[in-house]
Amino acid sequence: MSHYFPRLRAGLLLTLAATCNAHAFDPARIDPLVRPSQNLFRAANGAWLDAPIPPDRAEVYGADLPATVNARILAIVDDLRRQPQPAGSIGRKLLDFHDSQLDLAAIDRAGLAPMRARLAAIDAIGSPRELAAWQGKMQGILKTPLWLWGGFADFKQPDLNRAILMQGGLGMPERDYYRARTRACLRRGAPTSITLPRWRGLRASRIRRPPPRALAGAGNAPGHGPPARRPGNESGAGADHGCRRAGANRRRPGLASLPGRRRHRTG
Repeated sequence: MSHYFPRLRAGLLLTLAATCNAHAFDPARIDPLVRPSQNLFRAANGAWLDAPIPPDRAEVYGADLPATVNARILAIVDDLRRQPQPAGSIGRKLLDFHDSQLDLAAIDRAGLAPMRARLAAIDAIGSPRELAAWQGKMQGILKTPLWLWGGFADFKQPDLNRAILMQGGLGMPERDYYRARTRACLRRGAPTSITLPRWRGLRASRIRRPPPRALAGAGNAPGHGPPARRPGNESGAGADHGCRRAGANRRRPGLASLPGRRRHRTG
């Protein structure tokens, strides 16, 4: 069995490197004097944090993981190409898989055809149970159909890193989420500002809420009146706080053109 191990090892490395996010452990960056249970960030990055940045900025980050992974993939592929790989062998399958990712002409010709069956399966989901079954089936096939997790800057405290777990794949909300949220921030109330969540695929941005004014019209619940009107424009004509289609499209290009009640599947 030992003569199969190099091939198996090469196959696993190529498959993992091509389908997974880059992860690595660099012992030269850790601080052996710090216990991970006391300060995980310092324990993992202490030596790198203490090292000065070279004047020429030749090294700024602790590790260039994409470059490391790409170098390993190329080394594995080059090693496989040095010797003939019979049809149907693991080596030939790995080479064909690698080369297929670089054949842009074939990818353009195929278009969405390879994905239509999966898109049809998504459209056929009609209940939470079916959604859970689909997510479990796709785990390991698609990149993050179930969960996306990792270390990120805290959304309210950017100087603090947190381990965050979030739903991926079909986790993007519908268009109404964004439009309703924009309208909500414009409802009359105390002057404040909100930060649109970055984990929803939006760049962090702040929207100023207008100052409180007397509610107009009967039947409006507190804080749920019509949008504030600009001075000198009491009719409200031409007012645009991003809730209209043109304003929403200007703030988030392409958002207003999304069809209603359909999910944004790019997340």
